[in-house]
Amino acid sequence: MPKELFALILDSIFISTVELGFEHMQYVIEGSGLLVADKREHKIKKADFALILPDEKHQIKNTSKTRNLLILCAVPKEYE
Repeated sequence: MPKELFALILDSIFISTVELGFEHMQYVIEGSGLLVADKREHKIKKADFALILPDEKHQIKNTSKTRNLLILCAVPKEYE
């Protein structure tokens, strides 16, 4: 399945809650934070990957007060 890439830059107060109808992958380029998926918290840091399943409600939180959290997302091309 073709993928498209986009980056998220999360500052210390940004919280994103998303529920999508397809799987997608997230890769942490810089920083650290929490990925909340299926009501469980997972610490994430530079070089970590996460696979988000279709319709899985998830949230990304930057836990740093001084650094951004930079995440690269790969989503199906149909999402455009």
